[in-house]
Amino acid sequence: MSKTGLRKIKISGETYLWKVGHYHLKEFNFSECIDRVTIYLEGCKNSPLILHFRLEDNIILHDNAREKGNWFIDWGCFIKKKRVINLSRPGVIAKLIEYHTQRNWNPKDENKALEILDALKLLEIIELPEGMN
Repeated sequence: MSKTGLRKIKISGETYLWKVGHYHLKEFNFSECIDRVTIYLEGCKNSPLILHFRLEDNIILHDNAREKGNWFIDWGCFIKKKRVINLSRPGVIAKLIEYHTQRNWNPKDENKALEILDALKLLEIIELPEGMN
């Protein structure tokens, strides 16, 4: 990993820089935990993709989330029953980049961040690699 904490990944001939961080919300109802993924196309630092995986969204949407088997954060991984999605895996990051570049993120033409505040839903709609490693 570099001094900046950014990792590199190459997809379709383009180099992307990315990092994952765990933070705590100042205002929340049920859970302060949030994992944030930040991705830049190399040379396009002004137009990152920022994904907020807020555990708060999971709990607000579903009462008794534990009984219903919804997502929980554990050491940078999201766990739901036997499924584990590790946001620090390059394969997961590659799928997130592919999904957003095919839909709504064009960092070469934009000069502002694309911020997804409810990224937890992506765990259900994108086929992401599973496992801790």
